[in-house]
Amino acid sequence: MGLIVLAAGVGPWIKNNYGYDRYTYYQAQNETTPVSADDRIANYNYWLTVITGVLAVVAVIQIGFLIRSDRNAKISADAARDAGKAAIESNRINRDAMIADQRPWVAVTVAMAGPMTWNENGVNFPFLVICENTGRTPALNVSIDLRVHGDFSTKAPERQRSLADHVRSRPPYMGFTIFPGKTLSQEISGAIGLAELEWIKADWKNTFGDEYDGIIPVLVGCVTYGCAFDNERRQTGFIRSIRRVRPLNDSLEISRALGDIPLQDLAMFAGLKEGYTN
Repeated sequence: MGLIVLAAGVGPWIKNNYGYDRYTYYQAQNETTPVSADDRIANYNYWLTVITGVLAVVAVIQIGFLIRSDRNAKISADAARDAGKAAIESNRINRDAMIADQRPWVAVTVAMAGPMTWNENGVNFPFLVICENTGRTPALNVSIDLRVHGDFSTKAPERQRSLADHVRSRPPYMGFTIFPGKTLSQEISGAIGLAELEWIKADWKNTFGDEYDGIIPVLVGCVTYGCAFDNERRQTGFIRSIRRVRPLNDSLEISRALGDIPLQDLAMFAGLKEGYTN
């Protein structure tokens, strides 16, 4: 039907431009006037032109449909992509929430485990580190790392974070496993060597202008562990200052001159800022 309408519309235009009329042609046919070769060619060209025009119009319409279909397909593809991203993000959020709810959480308690002693290599501190898993799944490959520094300063959080980063950067190894509700207790020794003691002494003299061989010990450390849900290494950091709580010779200082300190005369206090924990 569309082809007929198009032909009817294109015919008058061809008549005006090519100088012949279909009606005249058919009238001549009915009058039994012989049709010349030129008339036949003209008739052929007429219908060829009509059909070609119709096909051209149909092609334009099809191209329009194709462009529209391509646009709709792109819109659908963008919608599918956005839906896929939303689904991935939703899955990630749900997974993170599940891990946060079910993962292990290791709480750390640190105490002195014995007297502080001096020797030819420096000063030694025995510590008791208690790790409790307050989470819902086992803490895997648990390791404990700590350092003792003799110059109490605002650098303690920076030193603790540096230690934690160093521990995470090294290859994991087989450590302890702590099941939910269970604890792990480890006695670990820390020390301040002669090189650091000499540096502390020189720094005090450069800063205050007098001789002093005392120290203000600070413990920094971290407990590193994993869980069954991913490969992330989690940590609980801690910072503790070590103090003499019973004076000797009216002094609370910690120095080689005042010698070893028994356990009952020592105490640990939390730092002004807690260690890095994730």
